[in-house]
Amino acid sequence: MTQERLIKKYANRRLYDASQSRHITLDDIRNLIVKGERIKVVEPNLRRLPPQLADYRVAFMNIEEALRSCEIAVLLVDHDEFRMVPLSERRHLDVIDTRGIWQDMPART
Repeated sequence: MTQERLIKKYANRRLYDASQSRHITLDDIRNLIVKGERIKVVEPNLRRLPPQLADYRVAFMNIEEALRSCEIAVLLVDHDEFRMVPLSERRHLDVIDTRGIWQDMPART
C-alpha cells in the first residue's frame, strides 16, 4: 500500500510536504511518484495545477475537495479561504492550527 502525501504550494512558490514537515523540490516529487506514492496539492489561490507539476502526474485539489477527503488539516498559512470555512464543514477534522484561525474547533479527547 502506498502512502498518500499532501503537498502545499506557498505564494513564494515553495512546495511543502506536510507529512514530512519540510520543503521539497519537483525532483523530490518525481522520486515519490516513482516510488508509487500518491500526491495531492492544495492551494486555494490557484485555479489549476502549475504546468511544472502537471508533468509529474500529481493531483490538484481545491479546498472543498480537501475538506471532504482529508481527516487531518495542518494550517500553515492564514488565507482568507481557510478563515471562511464554517465549523460545520471542518468539525470532523483533526487540526493542527499554527495560525490560530480555527480557534472555535472543539477539543478532541
